[in-house]
Amino acid sequence: MPMWGRNKALAGCDRTHNLKLYGTYELPFGRGQRWLTQGLAGKFAGGWQINGIMSAVSGAPFSISSSATALNSPGNAQTANQILPTVEIFGGLAPYFDPKAFAAPTGAGVFGNTGRNILRGPGYFNLNASVFRSLRIKERFNLQFRTEAF
Repeated sequence: MPMWGRNKALAGCDRTHNLKLYGTYELPFGRGQRWLTQGLAGKFAGGWQINGIMSAVSGAPFSISSSATALNSPGNAQTANQILPTVEIFGGLAPYFDPKAFAAPTGAGVFGNTGRNILRGPGYFNLNASVFRSLRIKERFNLQFRTEAF
């Protein structure tokens, strides 16, 4: 008997939420800026720029497979049986979800009652930052000091 309902699922590359923000800001100090336009302090404080890139992405979907050997069907995957009505997501590293919500399928030729990609893994948050300073050496030459954190 075909199990058509098991064929409909999220794609493995699905990322429902994907937020990327980036920005550049030139600090308002030094010659031609708003503050500290003259003097030694203006020379040291001028020419600085800060940059940032932020990424927040939801997790990828994944399937709960079963290592039971009751299925003798090459090319097909055996999934676990979900025995609790809901699966609690703990959010930690190990275990990420409640493994007690699943059990190995019993009986010969049983695929399991869970579908493909029924749970979503943890997302990630990443922040990159950098600080730059450009120094004019001569009319045609600039020197740039740069530090970046990933």
